[in-house]
Amino acid sequence: MITFLKHTIIKKIEKIPFLQILIYNNLNYFKFLFPHDKDYYALKILFKQSEKRAFLDIGGNIGLSTIGFRELGFKKNKILVFEPDLDLIKKYLNKIKNSYDKIKIFPFGLSSKNHIGILYRAYYKNMFFHFNNSFDKDYLKKNYLITMVLNLRNL
Repeated sequence: MITFLKHTIIKKIEKIPFLQILIYNNLNYFKFLFPHDKDYYALKILFKQSEKRAFLDIGGNIGLSTIGFRELGFKKNKILVFEPDLDLIKKYLNKIKNSYDKIKIFPFGLSSKNHIGILYRAYYKNMFFHFNNSFDKDYLKKNYLITMVLNLRNL
């Protein structure tokens, strides 16, 4: 029942971008909402918490998945986090790394190509919407909160 209630709250939060930003920018106060996605519960079926597997958090962003793995009970597993936005690493991921053991952060994105790209950040009314960074400027223009006009800035 508590899990159902938690996911109902999360669904409502994700429909209000400004509320979502407020909560996600203050993760330390909202750990009770994690894991934030029902799909994470399948991990308990697939893996025993005592297994020495590593988790990959590709596109670590602000660490929602990393916190989800830990709050689900996978406390001793290594988590390898890949995030190209250095500001997000400094502001969020380093705090998470200091709160939990066995987390390694890699300050770059993963790709099938070896290249350097421009990471675009989405802003609306001077508010940074960190959950939609992309190396694809057109993706942001087409898909980012369709009703909003984007002001794209790069790092």
